[in-house]
Amino acid sequence: MEKAAETDPNAVIYGQVPTWLNKEYFQNNLWPESKESIKAKLCMEDGKTHWVIAKCLPSNPIRQMMSEQLGTFRKEIFLYQELLPAYTQLCERMGIKGSPPWAKCLYANKDGVSDIIIMEDLKQEGYIMGDRMNGLSLEQLRLVLNSLGLYHALSLVYKNENSDNFHSKVKKQFEVPKSALEMMRSIMSGSVSAIENLVRGWGFNAEADKIASMKDTSVETLVEMIQDFDEESAVVNHGDFWINNLLFKDTPEEDRKLKILDFQMPWYTSPAMDLIYLMGSSTNTEIRRKYWKTLLEEAYLSAVRNTLKKLGHADLLK
Repeated sequence: MEKAAETDPNAVIYGQVPTWLNKEYFQNNLWPESKESIKAKLCMEDGKTHWVIAKCLPSNPIRQMMSEQLGTFRKEIFLYQELLPAYTQLCERMGIKGSPPWAKCLYANKDGVSDIIIMEDLKQEGYIMGDRMNGLSLEQLRLVLNSLGLYHALSLVYKNENSDNFHSKVKKQFEVPKSALEMMRSIMSGSVSAIENLVRGWGFNAEADKIASMKDTSVETLVEMIQDFDEESAVVNHGDFWINNLLFKDTPEEDRKLKILDFQMPWYTSPAMDLIYLMGSSTNTEIRRKYWKTLLEEAYLSAVRNTLKKLGHADLLK
């Protein structure tokens, strides 16, 4: 078979990968240093077209160090390769038809050389982000809490059905690494200072002083919250469960109305951590005051109970 020219991009023979189409080509042409992901359109031999998003480790050395110390890339790949497929099987066991409420991972690899996660590009399928300024609507919040209840319950079932190796295989993956604490202190200190200066600039000096007092203890408080949990009810949570990591689609298909993204910051902790973060970051005051307690019972806890009962673990209910 005729060889493709080594340097001419126009001389490409079907079925062969030209030698110039290598890692350096993609880095120089498709992956600017400021980006950690790219979108691509794949035209398959059978005529089908797939839109994908490829995520890689940040090229910036400081951000790469942060990712390595916090284990964000490693944890996300573990979720997509180990836990989410197991959760999907549990959904099938429950008789849930259709796709689960998380984005589909097409390929993932972490070997220190070609670290990459390739996901389906849901925006090409009509998914959109919620309104971050106004927060989730009542209908969206009900849907989100129902899916979060399912997700947490699946984690409980998985833990109980794999108790022999759960600690060594799963739990240790999602504990707070001591090596990351100093870096977390630096990040949190800078964030608290920025908020303090902003609030002080608005003329709220008393509130700014209160915020400033959190600077030296914020990381310890966060770690204490993550580690303070009841072992029986602890789950592998999402860890960054807010409106920016939720995509919605206007469709009659119930299983395709919501997709959860970005499993980079999960911890083994109380399920309340996801609930508190969602409530504080992604709901407005009116919805919190009027509907939060009701939705917590009717959407979240209802989904937890229903999932545990269907999978034969009603004994886990308290």
